[in-house]
Amino acid sequence: DEPIKTTLTEGKIRMTRGASSQILLPGQQAVLDTSEQIQVRSDISVDEVLAWRKNEFNFKNESIHTIMQELERWYGNPIIIDGKILSPFTLISDRNKPLSELLNKLTESGKVHITMQNGTVYVSP
Repeated sequence: DEPIKTTLTEGKIRMTRGASSQILLPGQQAVLDTSEQIQVRSDISVDEVLAWRKNEFNFKNESIHTIMQELERWYGNPIIIDGKILSPFTLISDRNKPLSELLNKLTESGKVHITMQNGTVYVSP
């Protein structure tokens, strides 16, 4: 359900999808969604994209939905977001830290309320 993203750190590559073709340069990201077009973004942070290589989470000014989706994948706990939370969040942490520690960091921002019951994480404004 999510777009496929490919980020280039060095070299040069031509990406082709259907009739669409784009050249990707270092520091650029190609985004493939359900359309046949390749969107090239240059407004990305390569450090954030490659944080997984350093075993880190690196979210800067991201939506709570993006952060929770990644935490759900990594830790395997179901996450339910109730209500609209529009504030951007920053979370930089080692991926080996317990989920509870990361959730506490997000709660300390004062922008969101997070609880965990029976392994399910509940997020609300």
